Amino acid sequence: MRFTKSNAILRILMLSIFFQTLSCSTSDDMPTSEIEGINEEPEVMEESEDRQNIFNYIISYMNYPNGIPFPDLSKKISIFHNKDGQITKRTGGIYNPNVAPETGIRYFYDDSISDEVIYDENKIIIEKLSNNLELDIPVFKRTFILDSNNNIVQKIIETSDPVKTDTLDFEYNLNGKISKILYKTLTIPKESSFYYNNNENLDSIVTVEYDEELDKTIKTRERFKNYDSAENPIREFLIFEELFYRSLSKNNYSLYWFEVFTTTPRSSSFSSTYREWNLKYDADGNILFDEL
Repeated sequence: MRFTKSNAILRILMLSIFFQTLSCSTSDDMPTSEIEGINEEPEVMEESEDRQNIFNYIISYMNYPNGIPFPDLSKKISIFHNKDGQITKRTGGIYNPNVAPETGIRYFYDDSISDEVIYDENKIIIEKLSNNLELDIPVFKRTFILDSNNNIVQKIIETSDPVKTDTLDFEYNLNGKISKILYKTLTIPKESSFYYNNNENLDSIVTVEYDEELDKTIKTRERFKNYDSAENPIREFLIFEELFYRSLSKNNYSLYWFEVFTTTPRSSSFSSTYREWNLKYDADGNILFDEL
């Protein structure tokens, strides 16, 4: 068969129409989900959103007890929120290793420890757990009772080492800030009064407890100084003991004094210690509790 120039042009046009028809048919027949999936970003977006729901801080910035070895003080703790902004858990914690007292070590950090948070009507329940079966974590459960304004009115602490239940009643001032905590225990009851300065920052806490058996009064005064002007990102985390003090202020303190006055009918004594922090900030002046 002979091909003329006009036949060749006609053949090229027919092939072009055929391939265009095939291309359109293929696109029309492809499921919508597959077409959308071509331009969808991978799960990086979701991971980015998850990271925004995590607050990290370094142990040494918070009011953890003494006796934590220096390397563990630089460990990071993470607090997680759900999509509704509720705190769901805290990962990383300390435990008592029961080592010889003369070592000066009372606690070690372990990333298997977590505080699980549960919401039940007007209650928030937090329990310390560990996914490490070899780590024996004593019972430490806290139940917060909330009023109609979601203010904490009572805190119940249950422990197994020693076995006891402590009840704390909360009172508030006219500005809605915690003004007093009454501790009801089976041993020595005590009462803490909270004082604030004009900048809505915690100035001091005075706690008085009386041991009737020993006829001894112990009065402690905790003072909070050297506040910055940066917004306090800890304010929502008052349910965690180690973050409680920092949560009560508008700004961030960098000096903490702890003073103890002890009196009996025959004697009196006084002692004082302090902790100071070199706080870090980003270029916009926001405080960085996750950087040393």
